[in-house]
Amino acid sequence: SDDSQDSGVRGLMAGAGYMIFSLLTVIGLFAFLFRDAFRRRQVQQEVYLANQQLGATVEELERRGGEAKLLTEARDELQLCVTSEEAQFCAARHLQKLVPEGSGAMMTINNSRSMLTVMAPWNDPPLADGFELGACCGLRAGRARWRQEGQSELNCTHFTGAPPANYL
Repeated sequence: SDDSQDSGVRGLMAGAGYMIFSLLTVIGLFAFLFRDAFRRRQVQQEVYLANQQLGATVEELERRGGEAKLLTEARDELQLCVTSEEAQFCAARHLQKLVPEGSGAMMTINNSRSMLTVMAPWNDPPLADGFELGACCGLRAGRARWRQEGQSELNCTHFTGAPPANYL
């Protein structure tokens, strides 16, 4: 009876030991699964962000490719022009495509070098048809002048009505 009791206790202890070992094994496997799920979620977030950046890069490259194609077409067409009038209208047409939200004009300086005349406008610029060279701050400065609101308060006087907030 003592032997059978010892044998029963050993059986219970072995069963309890196997159960504890099995339970620890299952807990360890769940820990690995949770760790893998957490890592997978992090990787998915990183892949999502990388895809977003890649999409933005592709859009930028497509935009630049379109601009390069437009500039190539403009160059090729400008080389076919034989008069300055043809070249001005060609340049104005391509500038309108390149900067569709802007407006402007190709101008010529008269023979006495005192007046500018609008030759090829696009998108209805608010410019006078003709004006003296001194009416343009960029021409007075002898270089291109980008006027931005809040940075320069001096405006050119060649506009009809109020000048735009930003112009070149």
